[in-house]
Amino acid sequence: MRRLKSEQQAEQKACFGSAGQALLVLAGKRQTLLRVLCLCGLAVIVGLVALKSSYAQDKSSQPSSSVRPEDKRKALEILETARQQANLVEDVNDRCSLLARIAALQARAGQEAQAMQTFEQALQTAQKCENAGLRVMALGAIAKAQVKVGQIAQARQTLAQVLQTARQIEEADERISALMLIAAMQAMVGQIDQALQTAQQIVIADVRALALAWIAEAQVKAGQEAEAKRTLAQALQTAQESIDNFWRVTALLAIAKVQAKMGQMAQVRQILDQALQAAQQIDFPFFRFMALGEIAEAQARVGQKAKAKQILDQALLIARRVEDSPLRIVALAMVSGAQAKIGQIDQALQIAQEIDATEAREIALEAIAEARARVGQIDQALQIAQKIGNASFRAWALRAVAEAQAKAGQIDQALKTAGQIVGHPNWYAHALINIAAALLGVSEEEDEGFSIGP
Repeated sequence: MRRLKSEQQAEQKACFGSAGQALLVLAGKRQTLLRVLCLCGLAVIVGLVALKSSYAQDKSSQPSSSVRPEDKRKALEILETARQQANLVEDVNDRCSLLARIAALQARAGQEAQAMQTFEQALQTAQKCENAGLRVMALGAIAKAQVKVGQIAQARQTLAQVLQTARQIEEADERISALMLIAAMQAMVGQIDQALQTAQQIVIADVRALALAWIAEAQVKAGQEAEAKRTLAQALQTAQESIDNFWRVTALLAIAKVQAKMGQMAQVRQILDQALQAAQQIDFPFFRFMALGEIAEAQARVGQKAKAKQILDQALLIARRVEDSPLRIVALAMVSGAQAKIGQIDQALQIAQEIDATEAREIALEAIAEARARVGQIDQALQIAQKIGNASFRAWALRAVAEAQAKAGQIDQALKTAGQIVGHPNWYAHALINIAAALLGVSEEEDEGFSIGP
């Protein structure tokens, strides 16, 4: 069972005391941040990072039939380089996710034998995860990639490995997280009844609500809208039982995303208002600003840009009033990044200039560079990225610029930009994968939706 809220807060503060939190974030140690959050009983952040980093949720499509043979050859060459870079990634989970993405693109390029070999390498890599919970995540990434290229039978075989691995998990929070991901995987491979049964085994209300939202999303994709509505109603009712506002926000955003896909925009706005109310009651500043940023981004995507701006304007006022200096620095960086994501790039730059800690300011600049790249301001984005001193932040920003260049048909420039990523084979591999996807006419961009679902 989930620990008492007071115990959670004490553990969070132990992990993220004002200094400890700032040091982790400002050092750019994304994986360390993720692991600590998981240990704090917040394993849903695993999905959030899957959205924001290593295995980006994408709106993939089949490659265009008009792809030129020379483009296909070039893409396969780039994917081979990406595979070599993936093999240099120390984190087993990241390596597995990269290999799964490469295999999926190889399959879409018609290289079935190559794809099978890469999928097999990914499966073998996943078995190297000593932690059973992380192994479940790695196998889930493979199953997701297999589903995307229509390998449902293989995905079900991978799911069988997940189920076997999950039985080895002893820690209660990790087991709950595994059940959540298993439910999502079962839904992805069409095992809806089993997914619903798995979700009912999750004893924490808001985690169960999140799993139900993911199942509903799978039902929508399968054309089962009536069933999806019933599942969403159950998810919403379950989310209201949550005793943790951060988790409630997460579940509500997942529900809103599915409702948006079904065209239920009035309900989406109502759910986002509920999420905002919950976010404003989150005690711990780091998670409150994270939630507010996600809600603002969601509001902007459903056409509520004025509401999104209002949310971030209020967040900025709160951030400036934070007395603890390290926490204030992190809060300003998060608000600046959120401003950039909703298209308020000039305001984001102004906030970034208020930050007197170099690395925190570069967190904001990274988000601004990515935002500029996504709206086609590629030259400006590249200039910002190249000025970032922190190697990790610079690598992430350069990855975004290279992806934008590739989508604009500037393949040579994209490869040149990607080549500037030094010392971070994971981000270099990501950039190469996105360039190859552009050549194949496959959309591998990060899902700008507002859930962390499968």
